[in-house]
Amino acid sequence: MSCDDRIELLREIYAAWGRGDYSRGGFLHPDFELVFAPGFLDEGAFKGSAAAWRGWKDWLDQWETWHYEPVRYMELADGRIAVFIDMHGVSRTTGVKLPGEGANVWEFDDGLIRRLVLYAHREDMLRDLGLGSS
Repeated sequence: MSCDDRIELLREIYAAWGRGDYSRGGFLHPDFELVFAPGFLDEGAFKGSAAAWRGWKDWLDQWETWHYEPVRYMELADGRIAVFIDMHGVSRTTGVKLPGEGANVWEFDDGLIRRLVLYAHREDMLRDLGLGSS
């Protein structure tokens, strides 16, 4: 799968998720792992698609509204794709608005997504990737 194919798949995923459609999962590797990176309000890792979806649902359930928009896709030297995200949410319990500039790192294996790391702050992702700021 080429970089362009991986980015197109991610565009489709973000578009579906942006509409609240989380029904597609055929793009996930059987050993898929969802990771909330340190600095995220939730932290930890969920292995397997069922556990990952539960972890993601638990995150979403905390928000009255939660929107995000990918603003930049960046291919990494090892084939992973980093995506810079603008986020906006309103807490269900406190009503506090959370604007932010986060990021995601997507790892592929045989055309399927093996791992997704969610970052609340772009600078955390850049630091973890050894890229400084951009």
